[in-house]
Amino acid sequence: MSAKYTNQSKIMSFIEATTNSVIGLMVSMTFTYWGLPLFDIHPSLPQAAGITACYFCLSVGRTYILRRAFESQWFRKVRTLYTLWIMNKKITKIKLKLNVLN
Repeated sequence: MSAKYTNQSKIMSFIEATTNSVIGLMVSMTFTYWGLPLFDIHPSLPQAAGITACYFCLSVGRTYILRRAFESQWFRKVRTLYTLWIMNKKITKIKLKLNVLN
């Protein structure tokens, strides 16, 4: 049985992007504050928070934009055309091998 593909709503895309980024925020904050001193960079807690906040905003925006792009009708058409192109190449190779065997 095949599952019917359903689009993800814009709000769910935003919730997914934000959840993913919040987890990244915690990892980033931990590394910025405790890991950067390993590279002889010693940010204060407010500096580490500022650096992490910038990356957090960039991450939410990037993830949301990519998610919406992958959900778009245009991208699905491109993906379908690419899949058909790959399948055509494989069929051509098989036909060539069959011709060699005959």
